[in-house]
Amino acid sequence: MKNILLFGGSKGIGKACINKYKTSNKIISIQRSRLINKKNITYIEFDLKNTQKINELIKQIKQKFKTVDYIIFNASHYDLTNIVDINYEKIIDVFNTNLFSYMLVLKDLGSVLNKDSSIVFISSTAPRSNPFGSSLYAPTQAALECFAKVAAKELAPKTRVNIIAPGPINTSLLHENLKAQGIKKNVIINSILLKRLGEPEDIVDLIDFLLSIKSKHITGQIISINGGNYI
Repeated sequence: MKNILLFGGSKGIGKACINKYKTSNKIISIQRSRLINKKNITYIEFDLKNTQKINELIKQIKQKFKTVDYIIFNASHYDLTNIVDINYEKIIDVFNTNLFSYMLVLKDLGSVLNKDSSIVFISSTAPRSNPFGSSLYAPTQAALECFAKVAAKELAPKTRVNIIAPGPINTSLLHENLKAQGIKKNVIINSILLKRLGEPEDIVDLIDFLLSIKSKHITGQIISINGGNYI
């Protein structure tokens, strides 16, 4: 039974990860919402924008897991902000959640990663498609990908590090963002070559591959899964 540390497990891709691994692995899920612990699953309520409290989070993780086999960095804050609406507080909140917190976590947890461990960062196609309103979100994902590649070099050969860049995925977050922008779902579907939204399980299948020994010679890679929405 492996130890999995998951960031953002309350819904969407993270919830699909828990459904995938809950019977065969021990999971710590870090999220903003409070959930009741279950067999093999420990939920820790934490807001990643509070980087000044990261040390407290690390202590809780180490109390539960002496060593870690897999880390899935899935939590992020998708902020719809045009350039003219940027302010310092928004910059700090988005960068803390999407990047700085993960940097601090990996700084302290790198020493407890087991041999043949694997880390997956969930990024986005945003650093390449740069959609309107992503003046804060897209830069955080671009920086996250750069950080993950450096981590792949520094943690090798003990640990593999890869990045998944999903396109539009059928989650509540996507539908909330489409509604906020006044975009109909069919417009997005028509922009996808395979004419369907991705499902959280599509991403989890790739996560599972990248965590497993089947991907033992893959590290430092960005793999996009978007149905042809962005090529």
